[in-house]
Amino acid sequence: MGGFFGNRWWVVVASICGLLVGSGAVNVFAFGVFLKPVTEDLHVGREFFSTGLILTSTLTALGLLPFGWMLDRWGVRRVMIVGLVLYSLGVAGYSLITASPR
Repeated sequence: MGGFFGNRWWVVVASICGLLVGSGAVNVFAFGVFLKPVTEDLHVGREFFSTGLILTSTLTALGLLPFGWMLDRWGVRRVMIVGLVLYSLGVAGYSLITASPR
């Protein structure tokens, strides 16, 4: 496994790419950039919009337990395909937001 291009380094590169485009980076690091424009456009308070970040973080933490069990039971490939489809549907669902639920 010698050299820079051994199997271990490809895992590191893939992990960095996943962190750059994953929901964690979007939700946490870009949250402050979108806070003011989105709240003004949807006419909601910042506390209402910020609650979404809290809910996302909490549900992610709680979801890791069954996610780990599923990885052990069915393997990475099957679980990640389902996760990719669900994540894509969630991101596509953002386009359906037109107004505050208030």
